[in-house]
Amino acid sequence: METEMEVEAEWIGGLDEMEAGTAGKGVVLPENAADLDEMEAEGTADGGATGTTEEKECWEYEAEWEYEQALTFRDSWISIWGDQFGSFEETTAIQPMRYTDAEAPGGYAQPLDSLQIYSIKVADIRGGLRWPIHVYGMIAARDVVDRNRNIVFHRSRDHCQTLTKEDSCLVMTGPTRPIVMLGAMNFEITLKVKEGSTESRDKVLSFLAVPHDTVNCLELSCATDRKYISKLSTLEFTMSQIARSVEATISVQMVDGSSWPHGVRGEFSACTTSMADRKVVLLDSGSEKEVEVGADGMIQLSRCVASVEFTGELKVCVVAWWQGEVKPKKAWKVFKPKKAGRNYGTFNLGRACKVKVTVAWSLLSYYPVNRPNSPYGSLALLREAEGRSTV
Repeated sequence: METEMEVEAEWIGGLDEMEAGTAGKGVVLPENAADLDEMEAEGTADGGATGTTEEKECWEYEAEWEYEQALTFRDSWISIWGDQFGSFEETTAIQPMRYTDAEAPGGYAQPLDSLQIYSIKVADIRGGLRWPIHVYGMIAARDVVDRNRNIVFHRSRDHCQTLTKEDSCLVMTGPTRPIVMLGAMNFEITLKVKEGSTESRDKVLSFLAVPHDTVNCLELSCATDRKYISKLSTLEFTMSQIARSVEATISVQMVDGSSWPHGVRGEFSACTTSMADRKVVLLDSGSEKEVEVGADGMIQLSRCVASVEFTGELKVCVVAWWQGEVKPKKAWKVFKPKKAGRNYGTFNLGRACKVKVTVAWSLLSYYPVNRPNSPYGSLALLREAEGRSTV
């Protein structure tokens, strides 16, 4: 007789195969699809891609393939998932710290494989684009949990991020919860370049909906970097699949009445010690920005969620670049993961600057059981929704 988990994996895996075959390979159709033809006509005469004719033909073919495969993405998603998970534009309702303080339902919460994104870089631009570029838009992940957008990057047109050839990494703001890896998940990418005073003059930098397949039977965490090609750009995603992971939600607060010193650059990061060379940047204030501190002393992090193997370790690091000092002041602490609850650590960065780091732990789940009116609150309802009889 099949176990509950075997039935669960079979059901979700079958739907992933259907999704991958109809919707998971391409791009969402842009609102102004004619822009793409104009971009192609512009060619690469001004600041476009360089390389041999064969290389150009290669990326042009791949970009066209991605675009053609994506034309049905929205319709396919609505057809398959719309009744269960709402509108196509809806963001995930599942928040971090899901089981930090609440008792996890038996069988539905456990360490699971998850996808950790470290950086997203605009590695190449073409079609007349020149550095610097002013980028806005959205990048989101859609996983098996609720199929809704888990926002990774988001900027409005009025708050573009300026990218240069030397610094072309997007400042990520998510994901808001770990991306659970069971079957294929999808990245939805909608990025534009601000070109003038009106949006009609802007160019579509990247408009894709591409799959990212899970590494099956994973025993150790591994790198899963990818490149995604569009007509005007190549994006580089630096990522890892974290094996049997739990969620770490990280917060940082000033303590003992201290405040973050004016003009001091601060960087806050976390990593699993099994892949110490790959860090999740929680906040990098940069050389020209202040570290924002709320009235309660909480530091406003850009990102707060990381994944770590349940049998591994999480390293949290804080770095301060003091004016007049050759080397930055660095402090770190290693935390042992837990199924629930919290860990704490106090970092002394010198000159009466102290911060308290809190790590809130939570198990993961395949099911959106906390979502209001979810049809997947139990395995029985899951089977009923699929139209199967119980085993």
